[in-house]
Amino acid sequence: MYIIKTSANNYKIRIRIPDRLKNVFNKCEINKSLKTKSYKDAIIKSKPIIKLYRKIELLSDTGICDLSELSELVKKFNDRFNLSNPSTTVMNNKKIKTHKECLEEFKQYYLDESVVTSKRVSVVNFSLLCGKVTQVKT
Repeated sequence: MYIIKTSANNYKIRIRIPDRLKNVFNKCEINKSLKTKSYKDAIIKSKPIIKLYRKIELLSDTGICDLSELSELVKKFNDRFNLSNPSTTVMNNKKIKTHKECLEEFKQYYLDESVVTSKRVSVVNFSLLCGKVTQVKT
């Protein structure tokens, strides 16, 4: 699934990183030569890489780890498997919003005059019920 044969008949591992993890890995994919021409050896060499990658993916999906803990795991992942750390990219400059900031943006959008009043009131009331938004003017 992740193992690819190169034009030089060597095997490498290639894992496409999903959008939700790109800001943690700071890259779009993981490419690592397995330095073997044997498919059997390639499978054996790729197992620890895939296992740790899937662990990071699972921790991200379940929300058990926060962003700083995930970043630390990715750093260890890169160091352990001698994967190059990418240079600073646009993703590094992208500010990650807190839940509160997202809810505030959400509230501001629906308080906009162009949004239908009934929809606007429903969304704001829902936000109030969740206890996340305060001082709402409708």
